[in-house]
Amino acid sequence: MLKLWARRHRELSRQRNRLACQLHAVLCDLIPGGFAEEITGGQAAIVVDKIEPRGSAGAARLELARDLLAGIRGVDEHRRQVKKRLAELVAASKTTVTDVYGVGPVVAATVLGYVSGVRRCCERRSVLAEDVERLSGGLRRAFQGEQHAAEGMVELALVCGGQH
Repeated sequence: MLKLWARRHRELSRQRNRLACQLHAVLCDLIPGGFAEEITGGQAAIVVDKIEPRGSAGAARLELARDLLAGIRGVDEHRRQVKKRLAELVAASKTTVTDVYGVGPVVAATVLGYVSGVRRCCERRSVLAEDVERLSGGLRRAFQGEQHAAEGMVELALVCGGQH
């Protein structure tokens, strides 16, 4: 279940990123100089509310911007719910992976979702080479070309190897 919900969180994050990029493009057409900051629901709402469209094309762009903003807010709420669910599942697993600095419920769920079943040598807390390859390949497929993220997950799994 951890793997399933971690994947859902990642999909929602990608969807939010697409919506934010689309909103940036629309705001570039509506505001001279565009919108230079990272888009949050609150910041974008303030900017969108101040826009006075010019002509019918401007009004259509403003309507599109409001629609994209509503989409971002919806995805943000859904991500919060999924993250809460992940936190509950990770807590129920009684893992110590979250004791590692910077590892929250999403990273822990991703690692545990892909690491389950990996054989470990209890004394040395090491992972067998074939398990590293299996884990590494699984994470690379999960992150679909996001090589850096997959390698970071593998490294984290190896560091926390005997702790969950």
